Amino acid sequence: PHGRLDLREGGHHDHLRGVVLAKGGDQGEPVQWLSSTLQFLACESASVSPGSEAIRSRLADILFVQAIRVHIAASGDHPAGWLRALNDPQIGKSLRLIHEKPADSWTVESLADGVAMSRSGFAERFSSLVGEPPLSYLTRWRMQTAAKMLRREGATIATVARAVGYEAEASFGKAFKREMGMAPGEYRTSANSETPLVRSV
Repeated sequence: PHGRLDLREGGHHDHLRGVVLAKGGDQGEPVQWLSSTLQFLACESASVSPGSEAIRSRLADILFVQAIRVHIAASGDHPAGWLRALNDPQIGKSLRLIHEKPADSWTVESLADGVAMSRSGFAERFSSLVGEPPLSYLTRWRMQTAAKMLRREGATIATVARAVGYEAEASFGKAFKREMGMAPGEYRTSANSETPLVRSV
């Protein structure tokens, strides 16, 4: 009746515990959103139709966001860090901008403009809620996105670099190693080609 999402693989989710437990009903009912999404994911995993890989990637993202919702609901008082920031209309929107368009040439000013705040007011509130400055978070998110892409078969370092906003492969390599602890090529070689994102229990 329960399910869990393992968050320990593929990124440094510092504000989340390793596993989020989603509880079903008292009578043993399954977690509806988890069961249906896992069924869809299983179907796409067995499919050879065009676009299946993209669909699997989006479903994994959906599972992650749903797990965050479960974590927020369970925490009650919304813990410090970007989980709490998701509930703030303007800072939450800025996080969505970063998440949806990591390749854009974001600056503190452009992010502030995107959520109708002053530069200084935005930077202060973002740092207070998220626990780090906007551009530090942007870099960290880009590197986590890059790490996810590098685990996919056929992804080149140059393509991944451009996808997260780096024209120069050398600059991307330095930023990736600083955040992830190893060079992109080394990470790609060592990464497990089949990362278990979700387990039903």
